[in-house]
Amino acid sequence: MELLIVDDDGIFRKSLEHSLSRQGHQVQTAIHAAEAQRLIKGHCFDGMVCDVNMPGLDGVGLVQLLRRNGFRPPIVVVSASTDPEVRNQALEAGASDYFSKPVHPGRLASSLCRKSGPVKRYSR
Repeated sequence: MELLIVDDDGIFRKSLEHSLSRQGHQVQTAIHAAEAQRLIKGHCFDGMVCDVNMPGLDGVGLVQLLRRNGFRPPIVVVSASTDPEVRNQALEAGASDYFSKPVHPGRLASSLCRKSGPVKRYSR
C-alpha cells in the first residue's frame, strides 16, 4: 500500500514511516495539512494516517476537507488525546478509525488494510 503520514511530531512521524516501510508499504510524510494536500494532488495513496493536533488546519478539518473533495481511501486518525469527544469528531468527519497515541504501527497498518478492501487508489 502507498500511505501518507501527516503529523507534526517528527519522532512519531519518522518512527511510523520506518515501521510501515519495513512492513513493505511505500510511505510519504507531511508535517501539516497544507503539505498533505500538495502531496495528495500529485500522488496516488491507498490510505492515510493523520494526527489531530497540528499547526494550521487540524487533522479533523483535514479529514473533512479531503472527504468533501472525494478522497475515499481509509484515513486513520491518531491523537495524544484520550477524550471520547475528539474521537467522535474525527469519526464524524469521515475518519475510518481512531487510535490514541502511543499506537503500535502494526495496528495502524491492519486497520488501513481492513478498511481499504480492494485497493482503490486516489489521485487529484
